[in-house]
Amino acid sequence: MPNDWGEFTTELDLRILPPPGKRLWWEWIFPHRPEAELRSYFGYIDPDGRSWASPAGAKINGLTTPRVFWRLMPPFSWRGIRAAALHDFACERKNRPSWRVHRMMYHAMRCDYESPPRAWVAWAVVRAFGPRFPGTRL
Repeated sequence: MPNDWGEFTTELDLRILPPPGKRLWWEWIFPHRPEAELRSYFGYIDPDGRSWASPAGAKINGLTTPRVFWRLMPPFSWRGIRAAALHDFACERKNRPSWRVHRMMYHAMRCDYESPPRAWVAWAVVRAFGPRFPGTRL
C-alpha cells in the first residue's frame, strides 16, 4: 500500500450537476446544495483490506456541512472529496454498520493527505450528527 491509511484504486471522475429547475424565494437565504455525479467507478481499499466502491452514476453531495462552514470545508474543493464520494454512497447503500462507514471516511481522508485535525473534526461531526444504521450482510 502507498501509505498506512489505505489506497485509492482508481481516480475520481465527477461532474457537478446544475441546480434543479427554477430558484425558489427561500434559496436566496438557504441556497441549493450542489450535487455531483460520478462518471466512472471509484474504489478504495482501507487499511484493514476492505474494499469500498462507488459506481458510475452515483450521486454525491460532497462534504455535507452547513453553508456557514463552507469557507472552512467547501463541499467539492477540498482534499477529502474522494472520501466523501465513498462515504455518501456507502451511507445510501447501508450494507455495513455506520461506525465502519464513518471510520472508512476518516481513513480515506488521511490517505488523501488531509491533516489529522481536519480529518478528525470531519469524522467527529459525521459520527455525532451523521446517519446511523446497523448494516446488513449481502
